[in-house]
Amino acid sequence: MDNNELNVLKRISKVKAPPFLLTNIEAKIETSKPKRINVGWSIGGSLAFSLIVILNVMVIKNNVSNTESQVTVMAYELYTSSNNILYNE
Repeated sequence: MDNNELNVLKRISKVKAPPFLLTNIEAKIETSKPKRINVGWSIGGSLAFSLIVILNVMVIKNNVSNTESQVTVMAYELYTSSNNILYNE
């Protein structure tokens, strides 16, 4: 920087702050703080989520066991069948 540019900065004068500037800044900081979630709502949400996960696991396990038994029955029926309906004979 040139010495001439620094001399320009020395001519800047102080300005009075507007009234209630600090109060307005503090109010904006206070309103921008994140709000805490109610403990009851967080516990209720956690319980609901856990219940949904447990129900989904139970349904999936039930469907898998039913599907395996259906596949076993179908395979048994196909391999023990003595007719040739699959081959159109």
